[in-house]
Amino acid sequence: CEGMDFMDAEKFKKLWIDQYNYLTFEKECNNILWLFAYGGNPDMNLDLYPGNEYVDIIGLDVYKPSLEGIKEKYDMLQTLNKPFMIAEFGLKGEVGEFDFLNLIEEIKEFSPNTFAIMGWDSKHFTSDENINGKEFMEHPLIITREEIKY
Repeated sequence: CEGMDFMDAEKFKKLWIDQYNYLTFEKECNNILWLFAYGGNPDMNLDLYPGNEYVDIIGLDVYKPSLEGIKEKYDMLQTLNKPFMIAEFGLKGEVGEFDFLNLIEEIKEFSPNTFAIMGWDSKHFTSDENINGKEFMEHPLIITREEIKY
């Protein structure tokens, strides 16, 4: 969420809080996890953040083959003391060129508190068409939908 369609951060935060209050209290939706994820804005700061009481999870969207450039943003978001995820991870380039095991190593190096990653742009993200995709899905740090009991 970049808030780019809003005149300023205060209007964005007001809309977020209004939606939170409406769904949580008026509609009594108690099964929503509120994810606040920053996109690729290089000028990202915490001006848009609505507050810890309105957010369950924080995240970043990453659309490049390496996580190397996220460290500064990741460190800033860690100050909020919320669970962190890579909310959108998409690849550019040719299918078959991305090494999924390298992604695990980069998460450990650049965003070690990451608890989840969601693939986006499925034509490039498919693990079965890229390097070490099977090994990625079988890695002990990866939990797939089939392994969750709910």
